[in-house]
Amino acid sequence: MLLRSLLYSIAISLVATSAFAAGELPEGEGKKIIQQHCSGCHVGAALAGYQKTREDWEAIVIRMGQRTSASRDDLTTLADYLATNFPKIDDPTKVNVNKADAKEMSERLGLPIKEAEAIVNYRERRGTFRTWGDLLVIYGVDGARIEAVQDKLSF
Repeated sequence: MLLRSLLYSIAISLVATSAFAAGELPEGEGKKIIQQHCSGCHVGAALAGYQKTREDWEAIVIRMGQRTSASRDDLTTLADYLATNFPKIDDPTKVNVNKADAKEMSERLGLPIKEAEAIVNYRERRGTFRTWGDLLVIYGVDGARIEAVQDKLSF
């Protein structure tokens, strides 16, 4: 398990750094847009540390796009560029609480099935979770149990 986590960490580092040569962003139309519209507030090379789903990148670009003079086409191109070059990579050693069913959460996290079901039901009604703290508001879920397994969770 420790070896798998170590190999995963090395792979993530290689993916994040291979996209950059001497602090450069990967080539593409999005690079020009970042340089033109985003570099006043954001350092391009810092993007290597971010890994988001396509939906997350689109939401970020929409939110940040309100602060720039970028066109709608530019924002669409930028979201595509970011999703392609900085995708979210799931850690197989963790349980993605936004995708897992109740049985998987119960088995892999040691949660009672009723608590795992409560998490799934809440997710289906309210949407995805961003941090382990989001799980603490769910009625019927033991916060101490969630805190104890927080290092085994992904989102």
